[in-house]
Amino acid sequence: MKCIICDSAAKSYFTTDFSVHFGGRFRDQLNKSEYYKCSNCGFTFSKNVYEMDYNSWCELNLKAHSEFESQNVKSRLTNQPPYLAQAAMINMLIEDRIIGGGQQ
Repeated sequence: MKCIICDSAAKSYFTTDFSVHFGGRFRDQLNKSEYYKCSNCGFTFSKNVYEMDYNSWCELNLKAHSEFESQNVKSRLTNQPPYLAQAAMINMLIEDRIIGGGQQ
């Protein structure tokens, strides 16, 4: 598989079993997800999520994040991802013309 960021070779890294995560509530949309890691830039991504059609991805994303956000903060097993840092990195990659950002 090719990296979706730099187009270099990406190799299988790990698999997540969604019949266990989230109590199996999303397994009808995503049973397992195989993650790949780029041998060049290190970007890690889910092959299964990347290959989902847009509407399925939107539905799954909304369900998973809505459920996570509605939990009591003290009962969460993980912290939220660093969205601000991720957005800043994507913006920097667009500004430096490493990735496309739509209008140029």
